[in-house]
Amino acid sequence: MNRPKPFRTDEINRLIEAFPNHTDDELVIMLDRPKPSIRGIAKRYGLKKSEDHLKRRGCRIKKDDKPKNIKPIGSVSYSHGHYIRVKTSDTGNYGKDWSFAHRVVWEHYYGAIPKGMCVSFVDGNSYNLNPENLVLKTKCEILAESGINSFPPDVAYLIRIRGVLTRIIRQKEKSLEK
Repeated sequence: MNRPKPFRTDEINRLIEAFPNHTDDELVIMLDRPKPSIRGIAKRYGLKKSEDHLKRRGCRIKKDDKPKNIKPIGSVSYSHGHYIRVKTSDTGNYGKDWSFAHRVVWEHYYGAIPKGMCVSFVDGNSYNLNPENLVLKTKCEILAESGINSFPPDVAYLIRIRGVLTRIIRQKEKSLEK
């Protein structure tokens, strides 16, 4: 990968003069430089767009305005690995505002979740939020129930043997490539 050529002094002076009142796309054409390079130099020199330029663009969100796509508290999201999430607060921080629904249900019916414990589903269905379907488990218990440990001993043995054979084949292939 080639490193970009450094900015010359005359280019930096042109950028300092033009940055406040031109779009990044215009600056790319004027200086014949990629946009990330221009933004990097602008940041290094503390350059900002002028208020006039920002008003002309007309796409700025005012300080206290909220975007139209903000979800209200209580909204439900069906993402993040097939788990349901519920919006429980409105701080603007996604990690704090959205909670896993099964954890919210557990805390509502049974109280706080002890440190080191996870809420798991008895029937394995993460959409079944019935309180009777929720149980507390340690991470070790969850790990023991998943992966190779969830198979009968004979099948687990075959999976291990397959892993050993795959490793041997890869080692032989690498030695032949050298």
